[in-house]
Amino acid sequence: MQLPPIPVSMLGWRPTIPAELDGHKTRLPVDTGAFFDAPSPAEAGEFKLPLSSAPHGPYVTGGLGNLFPRIATVNNLRAGP
Repeated sequence: MQLPPIPVSMLGWRPTIPAELDGHKTRLPVDTGAFFDAPSPAEAGEFKLPLSSAPHGPYVTGGLGNLFPRIATVNNLRAGP
């Protein structure tokens, strides 16, 4: 089975592909080395994605202190035009 090609566009230095998240059209970054992405709470809100607490334990430390990640759930993801 061969899948149709997905067009990649550059936004600055970031390769992106067209996608839909629960029916909302957007462009997603392409990162072949990532196993997850970290959208901001504002981005999750823009696409009306429900946020829930991550399992106890993981956190991110930076200059502003500790950040306890939350999980955004996408029910329907479509990649490509």
